[in-house]
Amino acid sequence: MNEMEMREKLVDYGKRLVAAGLVQGTWGNLSMRLSEETMLVTPSGLDYNRLSPADMVKVDVRSLEHEGEHKPTSEKGLHAGIYQRRPEIGAVIHTHSKYASVFAAAGRSVPVVQPELKRIFGSQVPLAKYGLPGTKTLKKHTIEALGDNNGCIMTAHGMICCGRTMEEAFDHCLKLEDCCRQYIEEGYERDEQIMDIKEILERQRSFFAEGVTKDLSYRRSALLKLRNAVKRHENEIFDALYKDLGKSAYEAYETEIGLVYSEITYMLKHLDRLARPKRVATPLSNFPSKSLIYREPYGSVLIMSPWNYPFQLTLVPLAGALAAGNCAVVKPSAYSPAVSHIIAKIISETFSECYVHTVTGGREANQNLLSEKFDYIFFTGGKAVGRQVMEAAAKHLSPVTLELGGKSPCIVDESANIPLAARRIVWGKFLNCGQTCVAPDYILVHESVKSKLLAALVKNIEALYGEDPVNSKDYSKIVNEKHFDRLTALIEGEDLYYSGGIDRDRLKMGPVIIDEASWDSKAMGEEIFGPILPMIEFDDLRRVKKELEGRPKPLALYLFTRSKASMKYVTKNISFGGGCINDTIMHLATSNMPFGGVGDSGMGNYHGSYSFRTFTHEKSVLNKSNLIDVPLRYPPYGRDTKWLRLFLK
Repeated sequence: MNEMEMREKLVDYGKRLVAAGLVQGTWGNLSMRLSEETMLVTPSGLDYNRLSPADMVKVDVRSLEHEGEHKPTSEKGLHAGIYQRRPEIGAVIHTHSKYASVFAAAGRSVPVVQPELKRIFGSQVPLAKYGLPGTKTLKKHTIEALGDNNGCIMTAHGMICCGRTMEEAFDHCLKLEDCCRQYIEEGYERDEQIMDIKEILERQRSFFAEGVTKDLSYRRSALLKLRNAVKRHENEIFDALYKDLGKSAYEAYETEIGLVYSEITYMLKHLDRLARPKRVATPLSNFPSKSLIYREPYGSVLIMSPWNYPFQLTLVPLAGALAAGNCAVVKPSAYSPAVSHIIAKIISETFSECYVHTVTGGREANQNLLSEKFDYIFFTGGKAVGRQVMEAAAKHLSPVTLELGGKSPCIVDESANIPLAARRIVWGKFLNCGQTCVAPDYILVHESVKSKLLAALVKNIEALYGEDPVNSKDYSKIVNEKHFDRLTALIEGEDLYYSGGIDRDRLKMGPVIIDEASWDSKAMGEEIFGPILPMIEFDDLRRVKKELEGRPKPLALYLFTRSKASMKYVTKNISFGGGCINDTIMHLATSNMPFGGVGDSGMGNYHGSYSFRTFTHEKSVLNKSNLIDVPLRYPPYGRDTKWLRLFLK
């Protein structure tokens, strides 16, 4: 599309906005990206019905300098800021529409009820804080609220929507307006995400103070109720996981529901032992006395979970929190709305909100939660949000567990069993379409076995998913368009050794192998979190160690080898959260080992007894006898230190 055609399109859509009742007079503005450096934007103060192509103003998105006889809209900086921050966006529309303006005037975000709209706007259309029109404040708050969304409400200033094309941006405007209309006219009940979290926390604190949750029989009953509720809603959970992520029933049970059952079963079996006070040795200096460690719950804990394994990564930590005797607020991801809905349904049917409560929604819901003081915060997700969680927790001195991610390497040395290694790598990498925090992110392969491994990988991809993986019923999908576009950008211009197909309409991306990757490849610049597998050669494990030492510590590491020397060298010299030798992923499928990261990949751990310990404070108590009081510690101190040295050495 040339510049004149774009000018004509702006005029056309300006009139369409008026016809649809989305703008009044000159209130509002729209723009299109002309190039990486420039945009076309509507002029200031002209009625949309009187616009001509020549009236459109060309503006530099960085300097905001413009060409033409008209001044651009005073909100040109807002449009330019969106284009700079969101390279995928091609058009932006700001309107003062009838129904959206009700929310703008009230300073309220918009709850999204319709499932088809949640894919566009999330569970809640965010709200930009108040800013005077035309000011930098308006730009800052609106861009911040918009984030990666396709629309937001601007306090006292209407709404703004964007899209890859003008057609898409216009469609988003219509949908957001209709969303506002339905909520107002049809009287939907107030969504859970805008409930007063302060009130919920007050109820939980009061309930916790009664001491009910500290009773082991109450905890055991809660775990049994949770397991029965999951069992009762199994089919709905299967359906939700298929809607959000395209997971087959087998994969859904293998990686989600089954792991929840396993964790609950472990807690029920070992609860008495885990909760029992532990007696430890007492030093001679404290004779005669007993030393005990009591495990007490923190209180009200916040569990924030991601979208990639939305059911398992919500309920597994919840099982640990309940076993430890806490109350909990659960915040599932807005990117997996169907699963979030069934989680909220299970919890609301099973527990009172003064014990366990679910909050749904997007960024605003997260911000509202993190502004409150919790006794513990357990977060699973990306590093960027993890930093925000830790910053918010620091204000209240709340302890945290951060389960993050990173680029987890898979090392295949010259002694590896290549056929078996390839099969296990393919399963671990392409499980859930590569959207697994501990998936092998890339392969480091010894140069002598690279060609054999490549052939074996392709053979196993086709053995597991067929010759057309993108259409396999056992192969999942990318969670949303944003992540799909991010992944396709990582392989643009790359010489692909293998590609299993791409279908954007269904958000399906088949397995991809890049065999000539380097440390400077696009796919090596960030955690992939998708079905793209770069491969880098090496000739010496010592060079691998040196290369990994200069990078953030990964959440997982996998080594395929038959050499005991290689096993010892890697486990002793390379730091990582956890991993496997001659397998992938399976180190987390146990309640007997801790799962967690180190450095940039997280802090703290959980699963089994480690979950119980994460959600409890270990309180040390020395029980001293009244029968004897050794005078050695008391002043005056003028005596010889011989006896003191005997006790303290």
